[in-house]
Amino acid sequence: MTGRTIVIPVNDSKQSSHCISWAIQHFIDPSDKITLVNMRPQPLLEQGPKAEEHKQLNKQSLSDSLHLLQTHAKQFGKPVVIQSLYGFPKSDFVTYLELVQPDMVLMGTRGIDRKPILGQGSVSNYILQHSSSPVLIVRDTSPNDS
Repeated sequence: MTGRTIVIPVNDSKQSSHCISWAIQHFIDPSDKITLVNMRPQPLLEQGPKAEEHKQLNKQSLSDSLHLLQTHAKQFGKPVVIQSLYGFPKSDFVTYLELVQPDMVLMGTRGIDRKPILGQGSVSNYILQHSSSPVLIVRDTSPNDS
């Protein structure tokens, strides 16, 4: 049997980590092909008076993103694809999904964005509403540490 293609967006939140742990324990089959994706902001322009500073910030952004992806990838105990992409977590991730057409998207949710403020709202809800691929939202039900 050929495995499913599963895309998991990741960030540095505990909800993202919980989603990966849950997926490994309850959902992922050995034959599944896993892609972890981290969306990061558009790079700063590397010209003008702050060109060198912007260049260093862009390098650090990429380095942080790759470190995050590699850390999560190790948990699977098998090869996974990691992708660090520039873009907006909502619209550009949906565009990415349209291009790769995975069998499933697995993602965590913070569960706090009930009232969008200034156009910002739940990324998971946006992906759920706009993705042509099935989306499984993994919610962390453990008590908050706050």
